[in-house]
Amino acid sequence: MKILRISLGILSALVLVLVVHIYMATHKAPVHNEGMQLARIDMLQPIDSAQAINIRSHVKQITGVKSCYVNVPAGTVVYAYDLRQQSSAVVYASVASFSPVPCQQFIPNAKDLANGCPAMDHSSLEYRFANWIRSW
Repeated sequence: MKILRISLGILSALVLVLVVHIYMATHKAPVHNEGMQLARIDMLQPIDSAQAINIRSHVKQITGVKSCYVNVPAGTVVYAYDLRQQSSAVVYASVASFSPVPCQQFIPNAKDLANGCPAMDHSSLEYRFANWIRSW
């Protein structure tokens, strides 16, 4: 009798966990950044801070661009845009025609794509754990 009660308790707990899991999986909150993409433009010559401000304000005025960061020492423009409203080719063409400094759209090679997110520290525990899971 005692084993039956324990078994029913465990079964009830498992059913409850399953119901909660199904509810949480089917009632997700909308993702606020769904369709967002990051892109980068490399400036082929050094830029000064005044040029960086002009480029940043120009990029932010383009429809679909949500944010923009210009890294003056590295000579890069990184921006986030909505894939449903804009494409990186259009933003690049706009920057290339606007900027007095020649630029080039960054397109990752196969090695970059295989390494995953460039912002993630490859020696971190999270990166090693994700790679371990991915290798299954």
